[in-house]
Amino acid sequence: MSQTPSQKGSKAQYKWTDADTKEVKNFFQALDANDDGKISKIEAEKLGGKGLNKFFMDCDADSDGNVTCDELLRFCEARAAEEYPALPIATMFKLLTARVEGKLSQEEMLKEFKTELKSS
Repeated sequence: MSQTPSQKGSKAQYKWTDADTKEVKNFFQALDANDDGKISKIEAEKLGGKGLNKFFMDCDADSDGNVTCDELLRFCEARAAEEYPALPIATMFKLLTARVEGKLSQEEMLKEFKTELKSS
């Protein structure tokens, strides 16, 4: 079940969970093809889709051209705090990981996102 603000229109704070951290780390590991502890732009291209470059640059806090797991976690936690996500972070990253691992096509992943949104 999705976490939702307690009152419609209220500015609720997303409560980050251990499951969120776990799924972000699983996603990171799935993208880190050479297991060097960082994701390069080439590795990130496995995701495809619009906005990838902006997302990558936003996550790359030290502008070294790579994203570490800590950078990704900090970025995701900050974004969730700023803008209440439509779905729990763990749910989103579980679907993204399945996409990276080849278990879902881009179309299947988007369909699953829509299904999750409808049920939340």
